[in-house]
Amino acid sequence: MNTTTHLDFLIEKELRRYQLIREAHSHVKNLVPKVKWKSNVVISRYIFVQIGAGKNTIDPVFAKESDDACLPQILGDVIASNGNDDGRDVNVDQDPQLNDAKAILSLPSLFDKYCKIIQSMTASEIKLTVKLEEGVDKSGSGCYVYVTDAESNDIIGPKIFAYKPLIDKLNSTCKPGLENLKVIYLTLLRYLLVLDSGSHQLALIYDDNNKFFGDQIKVECFASPLNRTCDHFCGAFPDVDSMFVGHIGRFQDVKFESGYCYTANPPYDGVVMHQCSETIIQALSVTKNVTAYMTIPVWDYEGLIKVYPPRSHRVFKVYMGVPYPALDTLKKTDLCKEVKIYPRDDLPYWDSVKLRKVYPCASYIIKLQS
Repeated sequence: MNTTTHLDFLIEKELRRYQLIREAHSHVKNLVPKVKWKSNVVISRYIFVQIGAGKNTIDPVFAKESDDACLPQILGDVIASNGNDDGRDVNVDQDPQLNDAKAILSLPSLFDKYCKIIQSMTASEIKLTVKLEEGVDKSGSGCYVYVTDAESNDIIGPKIFAYKPLIDKLNSTCKPGLENLKVIYLTLLRYLLVLDSGSHQLALIYDDNNKFFGDQIKVECFASPLNRTCDHFCGAFPDVDSMFVGHIGRFQDVKFESGYCYTANPPYDGVVMHQCSETIIQALSVTKNVTAYMTIPVWDYEGLIKVYPPRSHRVFKVYMGVPYPALDTLKKTDLCKEVKIYPRDDLPYWDSVKLRKVYPCASYIIKLQS
């Protein structure tokens, strides 16, 4: 299969994943119509948790033979964070309605079925062409990227809007020898529609060395072609991310190198952050002269009362005694050299999709060094 045919087939499979993800959203909403959370948030978090557990080796998105052990925590996190910028883990068993939602949320069986559907696909004979069309939204001008049948010129799949600087960034970092527009469409389709991961495309601004003790960051452990800011990055989806210069593999598979400085800003999910903290500690335990910075949200009572005014402290009493495995693991290791805490307004992130600074939450930046 030549490069053109291979890219066309990847796009066909991604369009099918998009259809299946939309089916999953409808399925979840129909099962639990009274629970007030967004199905895309739960599904996106479930995908990243399964990636962290190494369950997506057959299909990059749909974990085969996954389990639902993480669903109670994901549901608890999402529901608790409705109307609360910081979120927290809760025991969903305490609420009968949420317990019902947990019991009938059948993502593992759905994803197993979807994985088999994607694996059974064969390439069609349709030749694809990707086109750009100028467009404008409420925040500025950009382009719609879409794919057509090269012969009939019929549009296949959704048009995806992106601002021109993002398209230029993807275009300039594609590896040589690829059809850049097809790679760009595939990447936007995966991250913005299949994953619906706009909130995961926030990036810390690493040129502020005061926050990173003057160290030069060389590798981002959690990034994508959309939000990467360093020369080297780890991405969750090698099938797409490996088409871009600087991708060095999945975070779980990367070997830390002596003399390098890494940063990890994982998705703000309790399971994923704990997995990440344990992986970094293990890596630094066997490799000397490595520095790693991990950024996690302030989700603990002691931290919250430091960064919010006294009038809010009564609200945070519900956090007292609630475990925070990622923070606890990082603080207790001998590799932990310093912990900085930043109020929300003091730590801007860059939204790589909407091209603006945002201030999502109060955060810890924790320095580990071997």
